[in-house]
Amino acid sequence: MTPAIEKHAPADLLAAAYEHLGFNQGVLLPAIAEPQPSALHEWVDRGDWQTLAAQVGAEKVFFVDREPVVVFAKTADTTPAALRAFYERVWCMSRPQLLFLACPGELLVLDLTKAPPKPDESINDKSRLIAVARSVAEVQAQLAEYHRERVETGVLFGDERFSNSSNRSDRALIRDLKTVRQQLAAVTTRRDFKKPTLRDLHSLIGRAIFIRYLEDREILTAAYFESLAARRKEWAKLLTQAPTAPAIEPRLADNRFLRVLQNKDFAYALFDQMAIDFNGDTFPIDDDERERIQQDHLDQLRGFLLGNTTSQQELFFFAYRFDVIPIELISTIYEEF
Repeated sequence: MTPAIEKHAPADLLAAAYEHLGFNQGVLLPAIAEPQPSALHEWVDRGDWQTLAAQVGAEKVFFVDREPVVVFAKTADTTPAALRAFYERVWCMSRPQLLFLACPGELLVLDLTKAPPKPDESINDKSRLIAVARSVAEVQAQLAEYHRERVETGVLFGDERFSNSSNRSDRALIRDLKTVRQQLAAVTTRRDFKKPTLRDLHSLIGRAIFIRYLEDREILTAAYFESLAARRKEWAKLLTQAPTAPAIEPRLADNRFLRVLQNKDFAYALFDQMAIDFNGDTFPIDDDERERIQQDHLDQLRGFLLGNTTSQQELFFFAYRFDVIPIELISTIYEEF
């Protein structure tokens, strides 16, 4: 009779990675929401990343200088949906390049520069999973090429597997937004309407990302949208209905901004109210823009945010979690748009 193979606990597998791969000899910091009194000097340069790592459910982060490069985490839920969601959250941190994810009986090494998995995909697809160790002994034997020294010197990332990092979330988001701008500029409008200017499109896209950011972080609450919708019956009705187009990511069905975009007057009423309640100079609205931006533009934008794209034009808006994406990336978007 063949003896049963013991499954090592996730905590043991991570401990082996810290020790046998040398990460505990470098800048390996805990994922915590508040600084430890004994490590205040570390918090100044790296505290934001430690907080973000705690938010996504990680255990520790390995830094090279001030850059978060490797995230370590563990999970007991190994269903495909749970693993996909975990990868997606860590991917949205934007900077880290590797995720060591410990599950019961195996330690997965995942490449965070690869595209986020869609709901019908596994984290094993598209070369995201680059190595596996199924025991404490295998961590040292099978994962030697991911040793701390190879990470710190950059030798590891010279590997051809890491040569194309265009799908890292920060780079993918900027690229996706430029594609959205091109697609919105190509929207056909009636002959008696003027086409929107580049400034119009930049302002519209910038507002959309800003609102997604505020809604994901629950700064814009349901009550905020409902108070605005109370002005018109048709607006209030829109908020009670799920978006008519299916979302590639189920959680987006609860996004109220996606419902607002179905009505141009409602959308611009929201923009006007936010100009009062927030910084009105961020994305100014003028009357010419209101005339040039049509419902067709808002429908196209809404489709992108829902994840409705073709295989020829793959965008990752379904995967962006703006409660995780670093604030510095939002600043980069402002500079770009």
